Order: sequence, then structure tokens, then C-alpha cells
Amino acid sequence: MEKMSYRREIVTSETNSRPLVVRRVWLVLIIIVTAVLQNTGIFPPEIFGFSALPLLPLAVCISMFEREWAGTLICVLAGVLCDMPLAEGDGFYAIFFLVICFITSLLITSRMRNNLMTAFLIGSVACLLQALVYWLVFYVFKGYGQTLFFTYYLPCAIYTFLFMPVFYFIVRAIFAKYQTEN
Repeated sequence: MEKMSYRREIVTSETNSRPLVVRRVWLVLIIIVTAVLQNTGIFPPEIFGFSALPLLPLAVCISMFEREWAGTLICVLAGVLCDMPLAEGDGFYAIFFLVICFITSLLITSRMRNNLMTAFLIGSVACLLQALVYWLVFYVFKGYGQTLFFTYYLPCAIYTFLFMPVFYFIVRAIFAKYQTEN
């Protein structure tokens, strides 16, 4: 009798794995398309010389819906794709996305509700932290560009934040379509 229930669990998990795989494939495809558009300069366009980093709000939205480790690993891919066209090759974005997305997943799992207002809150903090940490690491600690934060990086963070609701609704639609019982 117990073998039968064990077999039933295996069949259930096998049938539930298909939407999970399809969902994650869609998320990876959206990350790749966004990275190609971002890294080639096709989209988003520069506004008054300010560029956006749309992979950051996308990664935050994915980590809000996905579980801790799976979401973090998918978001590290987004960070790696952000790092690829840079000359430094230091992995800044991969490490930053790892930390931000893991913390976001933990917050949504344990402390916060997953809604648009929470996405705005977490997204704004993530965009501002990314701009601040990047400015500190690559300019201030090297001894130059002290005023660059307010003249360039803060406007870029605000421009990046504008993509938050778009990606939130896209990721939410994917999760609604490919839900699993797990």
C-alpha cells in the first residue's frame, strides 16, 4: 500500500515538473532577449544621455515569484549577461544580482506580500543600491567622480526603476500560466 502512495507522489511530481520547466525556460528566454536588447543599445533608448539597466528590475521580479535558490540562480544568469559586454570583467553585476535576488526571495517568502507595491519598494531600493554601490566601487574608491552619482547614476537608477511595473506584470503572467502545486 505504501509503494502505491510513493508511486503516486512520483507521478504527481513528474506531471508538475513540466509547467516548472516551461516557466523557467520562458524566464531564461526573457532574460536573454532583454540582455541582447540592453547590451546592443537597441532598447531602452538613452534619454538625455542616461541609460537604463532593465535586467535589474526583471531579476528582482523573477526573484519575487521564484523560490530562493532557483530564482537566485536564474537571476545570476541575468547578472552574468550584464557583465559580458563590460571591459572590466570583474563580475560585479553577477555578485550584486546574487545578493539582491536572494534577499528579495527571502523577504517575499518570509516577511512581505508579493504585490505591485512591494515590487515598487524592493525595486526602488535595488536600483538605488546598484547605482550607489557601482559608483562607490568604480569611482569613489579609486579617487575620482565624486559628483557623478547625482549627475549620472541617480538619474540612471530612476530610469531603470521605470521598467519595474512592466516586468512585474510579465513575470506574474508567466507564473499564473505555468503554476505548479509545489
